[in-house]
Amino acid sequence: MNDEYYISEDIQTLINKTPSWTIRWGSTITVIVLCLLFNLTWLVKYPDVIEGEVLITTYVPPEKHYATIFGKIDTLFVSNHDIVNKGDIIAILENNANHNDIFEISRLLETFNFNNDSFFSKMDSISNLNLGDLEFVYSEFENSYLDFKIHTVYSPEQNKVNARESSILDIENRLTVLNKQKLQQQKEVDFFKTNLNRYSELYRKKVVSLSEYESKQIEYLNSEKKLTEIVSEILSVKETKNTAKFNQTDSDYILKRQQLYLRNSLIQNYKKFEGAIRNWKQKYLIQSTIDGRVNFNQFWSSKKTLNKGDLVCTILPKDTDYILKVKTVQKGLGKIKKDCLVNIDLDNYPAYENGYLLGTITNVPLFPEEDGSYILDAVLNNGLSTSYKKEILFTQEMKGQAEIITDKTSLAEKLLFSLKSMNKY
Repeated sequence: MNDEYYISEDIQTLINKTPSWTIRWGSTITVIVLCLLFNLTWLVKYPDVIEGEVLITTYVPPEKHYATIFGKIDTLFVSNHDIVNKGDIIAILENNANHNDIFEISRLLETFNFNNDSFFSKMDSISNLNLGDLEFVYSEFENSYLDFKIHTVYSPEQNKVNARESSILDIENRLTVLNKQKLQQQKEVDFFKTNLNRYSELYRKKVVSLSEYESKQIEYLNSEKKLTEIVSEILSVKETKNTAKFNQTDSDYILKRQQLYLRNSLIQNYKKFEGAIRNWKQKYLIQSTIDGRVNFNQFWSSKKTLNKGDLVCTILPKDTDYILKVKTVQKGLGKIKKDCLVNIDLDNYPAYENGYLLGTITNVPLFPEEDGSYILDAVLNNGLSTSYKKEILFTQEMKGQAEIITDKTSLAEKLLFSLKSMNKY
């Protein structure tokens, strides 16, 4: 056998043996698997997470009350964590007035009305009030009230007006009588004149004597004189009526001027007194203006001394919605849209023990804050119930970390974005 064509037995065996299927199909399977994995990267999507800081508060902010003066607590009406309603008094600071008297007169002033008889009757029954610093303004209001009341009941000018009205009525009745007398007298004059003309004709014919004719003349002249006297009296009565009306107008003007002056004076002193009471309440009362729960920052009791500016209590509002302020940087802000979900990990309640609070973005600002950050608004989806179904006890201005969940992006898109970003190099 020629050495040039000699093949060893091992090589001959290898050449004659058929390769296994893994060798024959391995490359094909690898390509298919790679294609499947690539297609899978388009199907697998997950969102980007933008982190930020979060602050949880309420729509109605907590109400803080500070001492306005240096002094002692006169009366404390509530205990720590008590529920109070709007208008409830929490404490009264020590002062030289009887607060019950001030509350009584304050309630009465709320009913002040010139048409309210109840106000005037109650005002008349008040006595021996201890109003401390408000005594002076109260005395001014009381004097104005008494002047107005006395003028209304015993007004001399009103009596003059009433008397002149009665006098004018009598004068008008007198004029009515005189006018009737004038009509009757005019008829009498006409009758005597006709009778005189008839006797004149008879006298001319010598039927009656001169004495009879002259007597008829005298009758006529007397009747005409009486008519003239009645007319003169009517004119005199009319002049008296005009004078009475002038005097009535003058008295009515004086009366209305006095009434207006006393009314305005009462209103002015009422407002002055009302303002003084309001200032007293602001100075010495600690009063709630919202419904909520009282929280004392330290132990307070009656007769305990306060310094001006001391925080006496904080009222946490109840039955109000919570709002979230999420602070984030500009990077990635364009991915954040309204209705994006937010996972909240509170500093006081770690998420690994208590779970996340879940929220939703409600507003994305267009302009940054002074430090370049953006403050996003959000609301809680399930209140203070966490993803572990635990209820969080709310305290004002709770802080934590926020994870804002943006739109989902596939692995393939992320890979393409990375490759595109490499082109700039």
